[in-house]
Amino acid sequence: MRLKRLFLWIMLSAGIANIGAANYTPENVSISLKVPGNDARHYSLTLQKQQDGVYTCHSSEQLPLVITRQVVDKDGKQRINVVITALDTVY
Repeated sequence: MRLKRLFLWIMLSAGIANIGAANYTPENVSISLKVPGNDARHYSLTLQKQQDGVYTCHSSEQLPLVITRQVVDKDGKQRINVVITALDTVY
């Protein structure tokens, strides 16, 4: 059930990211994470370019996630695909 909730949350976040792509500024990237039993923590992220249109997000602290972002230009529009891979149980 937790995995299902995490998957739905990720899909919702990706949908919101696609809606807001026109106003997207890569300088202001952040994420809030909640570990069961603790309060949510806010992390500022920096983007590091890996290859053509692919970036990884890093924080000054170690995160229980791997976040990858890919920007694809097609027909004058930008599509931003975000992949979040959990390394531990987070919400």
